[in-house]
Amino acid sequence: MKKLKLYMLAGSVFTVLLGSLAHFFYDWSHENVIIGLFAAINETTWEHMKLLFFPGLLWSYICYWKLKSEFPQILCNLFIGILIGTWTIPILYYLYTGLLGYHLLPVDIGIFVISTAISFCVSYRQAVSLDRYKYYCQVAYLCTIIMVFSFWINTIIQLG
Repeated sequence: MKKLKLYMLAGSVFTVLLGSLAHFFYDWSHENVIIGLFAAINETTWEHMKLLFFPGLLWSYICYWKLKSEFPQILCNLFIGILIGTWTIPILYYLYTGLLGYHLLPVDIGIFVISTAISFCVSYRQAVSLDRYKYYCQVAYLCTIIMVFSFWINTIIQLG
C-alpha cells in the first residue's frame, strides 16, 4: 500500500505541474490545433477541465504500466478518480462564483489543486477496496472515452 500511496502522491504532483504548464501550451505552440486538443485554448471552465483530465490520463497509463500486477484494476480506479476530479472543477467553481458573484484567481487555482487531490484520493480508495468496484470498470472506460471525444469535438468546434 505504501507504493500505491507514493504513486498517487506523485500523480497529484505530476498532474498539478503538467496541468499548470498545459494552461499555456496552446499559446506557446502558436495555437497549434493538435496541442489545443489536449490543452486549454481559452479561459472557459470546460477548457480548464482538460488541465486535470489529460495529465491525469497520462499518469494513469504510467501507473498501469508500473502497478498492474499488484493492482489489476488500477487503470479503472484511476479513470474513476480522474472523472470525479475533473467534474469537481466546474461544480466547485460555479458554486463559489454563484455565491460570490465573481471569481478569484487564487480560489480558481485552489480548486484545481483540490480537484486533483480528490482525483487521486478516490483512485487510491478504489484501488485498496480489493476490487469491490470492479463492475464499474466498463462504465469508467466508456465515460473516459466519451470525455476524450467531448473535449476534442468541443475544441474543434471552437477553433472551427
